[in-house]
Amino acid sequence: MNIIIFHLPSSIGMKGTVFVTNDIISKAAIDKKNDAKIQLSWTPAKPRVNSNIYFKINFVDVATGKNMQHVDYEFYLLDPNGNEVFKQSMHSGWGVESASYNNPDNQNYTALVSIKGILFQPVEHVDARFKISP
Repeated sequence: MNIIIFHLPSSIGMKGTVFVTNDIISKAAIDKKNDAKIQLSWTPAKPRVNSNIYFKINFVDVATGKNMQHVDYEFYLLDPNGNEVFKQSMHSGWGVESASYNNPDNQNYTALVSIKGILFQPVEHVDARFKISP
């Protein structure tokens, strides 16, 4: 596993920390009802106990290959018993979002991503499911 960390000072117009790693998994699912590809990436690839799992969610228009704009969505993590351990309901203006979860246990999770609206209009949703294993 390689990790490079960049700390950006506010003097360059951006402030924050950028992590670059090869310890990442990316998966995709197609939401045929909404012509969307939902991409989910997470790092570390094998989550560790008492450390954060960082997620990136991309919503891509299947027809154009471009990020979708103005997507209302829900992102859930379920434990092995199907109990919700994390939920994020948001609006994505540009089709790329992030989330993080502090992993308390060495267990499998199921991540669900559901598109609830596109361009401020409600849509029929389909859950995209992703398996996450330690």
